[in-house]
Amino acid sequence: MKFTITQKFLSLTDSYKVYDYSQTLYLEVLQRPFNLIGNLDFYANNGEIICNAKQELLAFPAMYKIYINNQVYAYIQKRYTFLVKAFDVDTVDGNYKVEGSVYDREFVILKEGITVARIYKEILTITDTYLVEIADGVDTNNVLAMAIVIDKLAHERKK
Repeated sequence: MKFTITQKFLSLTDSYKVYDYSQTLYLEVLQRPFNLIGNLDFYANNGEIICNAKQELLAFPAMYKIYINNQVYAYIQKRYTFLVKAFDVDTVDGNYKVEGSVYDREFVILKEGITVARIYKEILTITDTYLVEIADGVDTNNVLAMAIVIDKLAHERKK
C-alpha cells in the first residue's frame, strides 16, 4: 500500500497527516498541546485513537515507546554510530532494522531481512512530505507509527 505523510508547517507542536493512495485522510497524528516532551496520539480517520507514542524522559539515547490499547507494542531507540544515526526497533512482533540515510530521509524498515516499508522524502515541498510504500500483509498502522517516530527521533529539534 502507498501513503503520503505530511508534517504541519509552522506549528508549535509536531503534527502529521497520513493520506492513502487516493489522497483520503487515513491517520492524523497530534502532539498534545502544552506537551514539551513530544508524546504523540495517532487517530484513525473516524477520530478513534489507534495508538500513542511516548518519549522516555530518562533514556539515553532518546527512546519512544508505542502503546496500543495501553500495552507497550514497540520500543524505538536511537543508536549512535559514526556519522549516522541508526535505530533499534523492538516490537512484540519481533525486531526490525532501519537502513538507509535517515538524515536524507530515505530509508527502509526490514524484518528478518525482508523489506516491510520504504520511506522517501519528497523534494520541493513547503512541508516535510514523505512517500511510504508498505508491503502486503504488514500491519499498516504499526509501520506508519514506526516511520513517524523514527522521523521524530532523527530530526529532533533542540528547544
